[in-house]
Amino acid sequence: MLRARVELRELARDWRSWCKAIAEAAEKTLGSSRVYVFGSAAEGYATGGSDVDVLVVAGRLPRSFRLRGEIKARIEEEAGLPLYHPFEIHLATWKEAEANPIYREAIEKGKIINAQGLDSMKPIGESFGESRGRLPDRSLGQR
Repeated sequence: MLRARVELRELARDWRSWCKAIAEAAEKTLGSSRVYVFGSAAEGYATGGSDVDVLVVAGRLPRSFRLRGEIKARIEEEAGLPLYHPFEIHLATWKEAEANPIYREAIEKGKIINAQGLDSMKPIGESFGESRGRLPDRSLGQR
């Protein structure tokens, strides 16, 4: 039991590398998508027992919870995550993200991740040159 906790803590400590792998896996699984890290990890106050909240926003997702669970499992497997890990992956369409205050805040205040890695991990406002509080303009292909 102690060994499992230590392993989870190590995974959480290296969250940047794992989030890059999750972003790559999401792109491979869903095609065009945006991946955001939010919560305590993104804000810099995560502890050893914290989870790492990851929001994957895609243009289209199935409505079925079962199918979404399969997509999450595929992303986790493709990213190479172990069976037990501290990453809480949330899936949403742009419409769902706009309607959900938690997801909206994740997009506004979280960090955007992509396959390029750490240099691309900037607050969303910096990444798009936008003021905080606005979602990316989907008409420009920024999904």
